[in-house]
Amino acid sequence: MRGVNDDPQKVFSVVNGMLRVSGEEWGGLTSLEEFENFDLVFDIKWGDKRWSPKEQAPRDSGMLYFAVGPHGAQSGHWMRSHEFQVEEGNCGDYHSLDGVTVDAPVGDANEGDWKFYRYDPTAAIRTGLHSRILKVGNFEKPTGEWNTMEIIADGKTMIHKVNGHEVLRISHSQQPLAGNLVPLVRGKLQIQSEGAEVFYRNIKIKTLDKPAAQY
Repeated sequence: MRGVNDDPQKVFSVVNGMLRVSGEEWGGLTSLEEFENFDLVFDIKWGDKRWSPKEQAPRDSGMLYFAVGPHGAQSGHWMRSHEFQVEEGNCGDYHSLDGVTVDAPVGDANEGDWKFYRYDPTAAIRTGLHSRILKVGNFEKPTGEWNTMEIIADGKTMIHKVNGHEVLRISHSQQPLAGNLVPLVRGKLQIQSEGAEVFYRNIKIKTLDKPAAQY
């Protein structure tokens, strides 16, 4: 972790009106403002460059929301937050960063010794989840084409959408503080650099005019 406002490699830059994330170094571009009760829409398209140790892995980035606390709290790179996964084949998945928790209707899933969950809107709701939750369905366009992502969040309900399709609905955002779980309903946005070149455009956020659960 280099520290805040230290980007000599120009990992984050503006190219032809788009935000380019080179992926060369792990880190994040963080909003100055905090947001709550919002509808965030953004487009992403993968570039060609990939960096060690992920040259052969699916291209990866992420949009973090309700980001709070110190920079680098998660893995030395990112803030405590919820993650809308931006990754080839896995866009819309959920990750918990630095111990935040959600409730969701899920089934069990695993990859080797790594245990996580798969979203299933017909399943029973499990509480206090702080792991990866796989989205349902795959609505991504081929690599090289633009995809539209959307996060609708009010703290009580958070919805992930890929190209207009709802792929995940979770609730009850909380974070650990002083040995207790407390509501996490407001925070910054942070865009990840994580080993792959990616372009962002048309990043738009608006205040909700109704609860997220009604979308």
